[in-house]
Amino acid sequence: MADLASPGSGWGHGQIGFADDGRVILGFSGARPRSDTGTFQYRGQRVVVHRVFGGWHIRDMAGQFIREIADLEDRSGVEHNLTPSADGNRVLLSTSESVPVDLSPYGGPAQGVALQGVVREIDIATGETLFEWKSLGPGGIPLGDSTVDFGSSGDYLHLNAATYDTDGNFLLSATNTGAVYKLDRAARTITWTLGGKRSTVTVSGDPVGLARPQDVRRQADGRLSVFDDHPAPGTARAVAYTLNEQAKTAALSRQFVPSPALPDAGTGGSQPLPNGNYLVTFGAQRIVREYTPSGAVAFEGRFPEYEPYRVQREVWSQSGLGLVVYPECHDRNIGGDLAAIVSLAGATDVATWEVWAGARETALRKVAAFPATDFYTKVTATLGWEGALYRFRAVDSSGRVLATSATYSRGPIEEKYAELGGPGSWLGNPVGDRYVFPHHFPAQNYEHGAIIARTAMTLGALGAYLRSKDVYGPMGMPAADTADVPGGQVTVFGGGVVLESAATGAHWMRTKYADARTANLWLGFPVGDEETRCENSSGGAEPLTRVRFGNGALIETPGEGRVFEVHGGIWITYASFKERCGFLGFPTSNETAAADGQGRFGTFERGAVYWSPATGEAFEVHGAVRNKWAELGAERGFLGYPITNELPTAGNTGAYNHFQRGSVFWSPATGAHEVHGGIRDAWARVGWQGGRLGFPTSDEFAPSDGYRRQDFQGGYVMWSAATGKAEVFYR
Repeated sequence: MADLASPGSGWGHGQIGFADDGRVILGFSGARPRSDTGTFQYRGQRVVVHRVFGGWHIRDMAGQFIREIADLEDRSGVEHNLTPSADGNRVLLSTSESVPVDLSPYGGPAQGVALQGVVREIDIATGETLFEWKSLGPGGIPLGDSTVDFGSSGDYLHLNAATYDTDGNFLLSATNTGAVYKLDRAARTITWTLGGKRSTVTVSGDPVGLARPQDVRRQADGRLSVFDDHPAPGTARAVAYTLNEQAKTAALSRQFVPSPALPDAGTGGSQPLPNGNYLVTFGAQRIVREYTPSGAVAFEGRFPEYEPYRVQREVWSQSGLGLVVYPECHDRNIGGDLAAIVSLAGATDVATWEVWAGARETALRKVAAFPATDFYTKVTATLGWEGALYRFRAVDSSGRVLATSATYSRGPIEEKYAELGGPGSWLGNPVGDRYVFPHHFPAQNYEHGAIIARTAMTLGALGAYLRSKDVYGPMGMPAADTADVPGGQVTVFGGGVVLESAATGAHWMRTKYADARTANLWLGFPVGDEETRCENSSGGAEPLTRVRFGNGALIETPGEGRVFEVHGGIWITYASFKERCGFLGFPTSNETAAADGQGRFGTFERGAVYWSPATGEAFEVHGAVRNKWAELGAERGFLGYPITNELPTAGNTGAYNHFQRGSVFWSPATGAHEVHGGIRDAWARVGWQGGRLGFPTSDEFAPSDGYRRQDFQGGYVMWSAATGKAEVFYR
C-alpha cells in the first residue's frame, strides 16, 4: 500500500501522477475538482488531458500547453467527463444544462428547473461540435425514470460518463436513474437501458442490481465495465457484464466487492487494464485498488489529503519526458539571490538539478547543484554581476543529462512575471528564450502570452499583436497591462486594442471600433482582425473596413467614417448578401426598434432588413417594393413584416416580397402593388403573374358596398363580402 499524497504537500485541487511507491511524477495543481483526467495519443504524441475552470487543457507529457477545449457558454453544469476517440481527433463530453419544467407530477414545484444531461462530441483541432444530444429532447430519458426527490433537487439524471462504444455509438451512465444506456448516434435515441425503473435488458446473476452506476466502458473482450456506488449498508463495487445486445440480456461475469464494505463512495471508476486486472477508485473513501480477475488485491493506494475522482493507471515508457520550471522569485538588487522550483514531468530517475549562469548564452557555466527531492525541487543560487542569463539541467545518477530548460533572464521581465504570479498566473510557463524587438524592446513568450519590457499581454494577444507588424504596425507598443473584461481580456496599445476570449482567440481593432463595441456589448468578442476588403459577386475585392464579432459586425462608412453595428438575424441576412459588396451597400443606421415595438430593423444604402419575433428571421426589402410597403404603413400596416427577401418572378419579368398578410409585386410596366386576402388566393390559383391575369395594375379597392376589386393586366378579380369568395374576370 502507498500513501498517494503525503501530508503537507499542498496540492489542493488538481491532477497528479504517482509512481506505485507514492512518488509524484506529474502534476497540474489548481485544476477543477471532481473531473476526469487521463492520457491519449494526439497527433503522433502522448498527451495528458485535465479539467480546468472554463474548459479542458491538453498538454504534452512535459506539462507544456497544447490546446484548450473551452466550455460552451450556455451550459450550467460541470463537464466532468471526457473520453477521446480511438483516432485521438475527437472527444466526447458529458455535461448538463438547466431547463424550466413543471415538476409537480413528480413531487416538485410547478415552476421547477431540471438539469438535463447533454452529450456532445467535439473536434479537437477546430473546436466544432460534431454531435449533440439532450436527455429531455426526442429519443431521451423521461423525468419519471429518476430516483431523486424533486422537492429538493432537479438533477434528475446526473450523467456522469459518456464513452464511445466499439460500433461507433455511445454508452452513458447516470447516477440518479440507476441505469446504463446505449445511445444511437444516427437516430439520436436510446436503444437499450440496463438497470433503473424501466430496464429493457434482462440481467441474470446479479440479485443486487445497479444502484448508482458510473464510468461505463466497453472492454476489449466485449464486456461492459461499470463502477456501481451502493449506499449503506451495502457497498460500492465494480462489475462487468457479458451483454447480448440483440437478445437484450446481460449476465454478471465479474464483481469486485471490497471487504470490509465501502458504501457511499460518491465518486469512483473502474478501469479495465491490459493485463486483465481492474483499477477501482472508491472516491469518498479515498482508496484505489487494483484487482486481479479472481478478486485478489494486487495494489492499494490511499489519499489522506483529498478525494480522488477517477484514478487511471498509465505506463511511463521513457524517462525525462520534459522540463517544467517554476521561477518562484528573482533578485531585486544587483548580485541578489535566485530562487526557483524545478521539475521534470513524468521522470522517475532525476538525481541532481544543476544551475548554469553567465552573461551570454554561449558562455554559461555551472554555478550550483542540488539533489532532486520530489516532483518539485527548490534551487537557489547567487548569480552576481555575470548572471544575467541562467538555465537548469536535470541529470540522472550516472551524470546523463535528461533535459535542459530554456534560458531565462533576470531583470524587469522576471519582476513582472513574479508580480503576476509566475506559472500560476494566466501567462503559464515561459516558452523559448528571451528575444529583442526592434528599438531594443526586450520580450519573453509564455504559454498564453508575453511580457514586453514591463507590460504584459495575455492569452494569445501576442499573436494578434505580431500580425499587425510589431511596433511598426498600426497597433504600436502596449500602453497598459492586459485587463480582464466580462468573458475575456483586453490589452490597450498606442493605436488600438486587442480583445480576446477563449472561444474566439485574440484580434485587434482600432480604438474607434473598440469604443463602438463598448456601446454594443451584445456583439460579443471579435472573431477576426480589422478587415479592409470584402468579396463582391464577381469574386473581386472592394474596400470595406469592418470588424466581425460572434454576434454581428461593426462597419465603417466611407468619407465621414461613421461606425455602425449590425447584429443578430439582421446581420445574418445582410452578410448573406455579401454585406457592403452586395446590392444593399453600407449600413446607414444602427439596428433600431420598429415602430410597432415588436421587431427590429437596420437601414442600408439601397434597402432595409426587418426582423420580427413572429417570423424569427430577418428579411430585406428594397426599391419600389419597399416604397409601396412603406406607403401602406410598413410593419404597422395590414401587410405586417416581410417573410421573404425580394425574389425575382419567373423569367425575371418582375420582383416580389411576401409579407405576413399579403404580398407586393412589381414589374417595369405596372409598378408596385399589394395583393392580399381572397383576391390574392384567387390570383394564385390561376398562376400568379405567369397566368392570363399577369401583374396587378392597382391595389385592392372597393367599387361598391360589399365588394373588393383589384385590376390586373389581363382582367380583374372581384371579391364578395356576402359570399366570402373571389371571382376572376378576364378581358
